[in-house]
Amino acid sequence: MKRIIILITIVVLGGSGIAYLASQNSSTSNEQNSSQKASAYDTIQKELDAGALLIDVRTQEEFDTGHIKKAMLFPLQDIEQGKLPTEDKTTKLYVYCRSGNRSAQATRIFEKAGYVVTDLGGMTDVLSMGATSTN
Repeated sequence: MKRIIILITIVVLGGSGIAYLASQNSSTSNEQNSSQKASAYDTIQKELDAGALLIDVRTQEEFDTGHIKKAMLFPLQDIEQGKLPTEDKTTKLYVYCRSGNRSAQATRIFEKAGYVVTDLGGMTDVLSMGATSTN
């Protein structure tokens, strides 16, 4: 009977230890992911400081309710009508919108026109990378 109790105790403690190690590994992984996201926006920020453009392709109304700091408004509707940035086509463009749909459309148009462009997706994606908004 004592052997069974000892065996059960060992199994329970061993399982608890494995669960603890798994949770520690998960939290470390989450911290690394957060750090990588922040690092990604740090890189973007450096490129913006060096002359890259951050383009918000939402509507004026959406932009006025809040946008990523340093972003310029360039609505998708204008892009679809042929309005393109006047900057040199080697200027790096970063594009975002509300959900990622319009930024993908704008990215395709910019790429077809010869621009160097990166689609950042939706505004929440950009914020999760470490960007800050105007409100």
